[in-house]
Amino acid sequence: MRILLENAVFTAEIESFGAELKSLVRKEGNMEYMWEADPAFWGKTSPILFPFIGKLEGGKYQYNDIEFVMDKHGFARDMDFTVLKQEADQVVFTIKSNENTLQKYPFTFALEVEYQLTENGIIESLRVINQDEKTMYFSFGGHPAFACPVKTGTAKKRTEYAVKLYGAEGKVNVLSTEIGVPDGLLTGKNIEIKLDNGVFPITDGIFDQDALCLAQQHVRAVGLLDENGREYIRLEADCPVWGIWSMPDSNAGYVCIEPWWGICDPKGYQGTLQQRPYTNQAEAGKTWECSYRIFAGKSDMEQGKMLQRSEAISFCLTLENVYEDYPFHDVNWCVMRHQKNQKVFAWIFDREDAVWINVKCSPEWRDFWRQTYPSILPAYHLNKEHWNSIILDGTVPEEEIKRMICESYDLTAPKNRKKKK
Repeated sequence: MRILLENAVFTAEIESFGAELKSLVRKEGNMEYMWEADPAFWGKTSPILFPFIGKLEGGKYQYNDIEFVMDKHGFARDMDFTVLKQEADQVVFTIKSNENTLQKYPFTFALEVEYQLTENGIIESLRVINQDEKTMYFSFGGHPAFACPVKTGTAKKRTEYAVKLYGAEGKVNVLSTEIGVPDGLLTGKNIEIKLDNGVFPITDGIFDQDALCLAQQHVRAVGLLDENGREYIRLEADCPVWGIWSMPDSNAGYVCIEPWWGICDPKGYQGTLQQRPYTNQAEAGKTWECSYRIFAGKSDMEQGKMLQRSEAISFCLTLENVYEDYPFHDVNWCVMRHQKNQKVFAWIFDREDAVWINVKCSPEWRDFWRQTYPSILPAYHLNKEHWNSIILDGTVPEEEIKRMICESYDLTAPKNRKKKK
């Protein structure tokens, strides 16, 4: 059974079998963000990974000296969910443990999966309710596959696109990752992916050895950039591990961005269920929760107007000796700094369904900008005597925004000190 959600901006379709998100469409431009599940490449769109992620060594695990057999990614994706609650823009699905699940997973539980449309995309929330008398151990992962390339663009293959990692501070040039082998287990080996301001290209052979697994890399969000370098989709989550995956064939028109609370077994793993890396637990009678948010960009970028945070960040990075920073461990707050004095010249953040930029301004221009454009206000959360907020709602011309950013850059730039004679 398909459930249709709708708000003023988006429609979404969720299949009750597996509680799987199948479609996310922006009404303006009829832009579909999700993979079409072509079985010639991969017949899924967004399966739920529970209570395991990936494969287990030998397809088995140990709990209390008993050996259990478990399929790849667990069983939730292959179960019929029932609707617990439904509104126009929200739905909650649930499954409960039964005789079949207890044979392979000895815990009594209920699992709730909630989808909530927003003005920016959709939020998926998960609740694991331990109905047992003992501690429950489990992993959970999202597995959404996004169209790459999108059908409304000009690119023909995903190799014209790129991946953006948010929060990989201190790893501007190199990111260490773990890679899987064809049997789906971690090898313990690392590869290096060079980053350019957090971005790496989707090359022909990047998925030849299965998923890219980013464990403890300080990544707080992952985005996909189109052929013009514009971000059209971003997934945010507070998870310890990220998976980025697609079929090796570059003709496969999707890339999965996967937030993981757990990970597959290392090759040769001999430990117990409780000892598995990144395993979560819920005490008897308690509930464990997590969520992730999908931000979906606009389908047609208006010429001469700066509308998205990726455009603002990209322009800031064209200025000399600057870098992108996330000092609050919150991907919503991006600051652009000078390399030499670390001073901030632009604060970029989402607020009230729009992107905002805080910039420093000289007194003679401060009031002029505020009086000229209704979307330029006294700065949010900063000294209003010296800073303005620009709301990227399309009413302020792009050249004016760039002019204000450049002025802020100049006002905060390192001063050349004269040497004492």
